[in-house]
Amino acid sequence: MTAVDIEVIRQWRNNPQVLEFMPDRRLVTMEQQKKWYESICNQYNYYYMIHHQQQQIGLAYLKDIDNDFYKGTIGIFMAEERFFVTTFPIRASIALVDYAIAKLNIKKVVAGVLQANKKSKKYCLRLGFYALNRQELSQENEIIEYFEVDSEHVRTCPLLEEMRCHFRLAQSQ
Repeated sequence: MTAVDIEVIRQWRNNPQVLEFMPDRRLVTMEQQKKWYESICNQYNYYYMIHHQQQQIGLAYLKDIDNDFYKGTIGIFMAEERFFVTTFPIRASIALVDYAIAKLNIKKVVAGVLQANKKSKKYCLRLGFYALNRQELSQENEIIEYFEVDSEHVRTCPLLEEMRCHFRLAQSQ
């Protein structure tokens, strides 16, 4: 992700289909987006555009990396509802978790999900995350639940390896 991408990300984020899953549902102005971008441009945050057939379709990120505790927070959102139920979110998540562990030496990856977002909670569990006994209130006074996966599980989980293999086969066909 570069500064060139921030306006398209802002438009996605302000899309009602995406906004309903955000902990903060206030519309983001361009000035706020620029400040946000400046705040994440550092060694503790990695943001990547998700592409399909030369089209930007989403954003995946690993943020707030804590090098003392070898931990980071993952997140993802797709540009349009039609991409929500494709393999793109899971592919991007697996790639990002693998990158965090292999290249950044992260030992634990955390995800925060609105309690009402049943699909995302199921998604986290499918990826091998487990529920933490930790919650907080969002900007909208909704409960955010936290999930975590550790590097050992990511390396040894047969389901994750099966998904990686499936995606590699699909790419080669």
